Amino acid sequence: AFGMLANQRWFFLLVAVILLGVCAYYWKQLSKGPWTLQIGSALLVSGAIGNGIDRYMIHGVVDFFDFRVWPIFNIADIGICVGVAFVVYHLFTVKEDHE
Repeated sequence: AFGMLANQRWFFLLVAVILLGVCAYYWKQLSKGPWTLQIGSALLVSGAIGNGIDRYMIHGVVDFFDFRVWPIFNIADIGICVGVAFVVYHLFTVKEDHE
């Protein structure tokens, strides 16, 4: 979360577990859905797992990209942000048949 809600380890672990549970529940629909939704959900899940492992094992996330014009972040954060972008793109562009 780019440094927001610092020291909220259990909150973010709970969010990661909920995200994983929701994706597991909808796995069949996600795997048959459009590529934007498949890639977006895969990036979200992988980013959540990566940051979740850090939070559980070392009680925090190791951020190592620092460009001085943006908050410090890591590869899992990139996956989460790009995953959200794909899912949002899907939600705003895909028209489904409602018969």
